[in-house]
Amino acid sequence: MTTDAALTEQVAEAVRQALSDGEALQCTRVWEAWLYKTMTDEDFTDASDGPLVEEVTAAVLPSIRKAQAEAWAEGYNDGVTDTLNNSPVETPSPYAEYDLTEEAR
Repeated sequence: MTTDAALTEQVAEAVRQALSDGEALQCTRVWEAWLYKTMTDEDFTDASDGPLVEEVTAAVLPSIRKAQAEAWAEGYNDGVTDTLNNSPVETPSPYAEYDLTEEAR
């Protein structure tokens, strides 16, 4: 079973890789600087090395956890493996703390 810290790091690495593959840049100045034509290449950094990785990771983790919990609740855990670390899914559900009732959805 993947721990929360391991899941977070795996998602962060996937985000880093996607930003790196896409050669994404992050602006280090306020966008109003465009109006004054003072921006240069030095005002941009590699987005895969900055705070954007942590921001995107934090934004997507709740959706990943919810999908895992829903899959578990619907019985998709029978005989499957945890795809993030290729190990058998263990019981009891590690997602027990999530409220998956219809009212909560």
